[in-house]
Amino acid sequence: MTGEDGTAADPLARALFTAASLAQDLRGATKEAAGAICFSELVHCLLRPEGEGADAVLDRAFDDPNFAPAAEALLRRIALAEFPAAAAASSGGLEMRERAGFRLRLAPSLAEGGPTYLLIEQVRPETGLPRVLVAIPPRARPEYAVLPEAETLPLQLMFDADAPFLRAFRNPDSRLYLT
Repeated sequence: MTGEDGTAADPLARALFTAASLAQDLRGATKEAAGAICFSELVHCLLRPEGEGADAVLDRAFDDPNFAPAAEALLRRIALAEFPAAAAASSGGLEMRERAGFRLRLAPSLAEGGPTYLLIEQVRPETGLPRVLVAIPPRARPEYAVLPEAETLPLQLMFDADAPFLRAFRNPDSRLYLT
């Protein structure tokens, strides 16, 4: 029974109403959070990208404009090598980047209209072996490439000549992270 002010007169009824309202709010919050990215999950996927579902987590992290800055901050912390934007004097597309013991180099296919190869070379052997290469172009969706598991470098990846990853790589304003 409710009182004149619209509230339940019985303390038990008030408590049940409050609990039911809270449960409804929690169900709504849970549904919203189901698509949210857990920071530790992202760390795990960047360090072990071959795991089941890792590509979906990475896609969600880089597609979410609210989470992307946190993902880039994480990349900066765990990267084996960070390739910053090129110097202001750079013009045109970059074909090579070198930093912190690694060289990234593009090589076009000898076949006309063929793929483009990305070679990941280790300049200093004491650096670790990378798992993921992330390219973050300005005002565009970050792109990433999961690297094949290897015991040594160099690695060779093959891309279609017009792949978004290659556009991001060549853009002098893009930042790259090798984790």
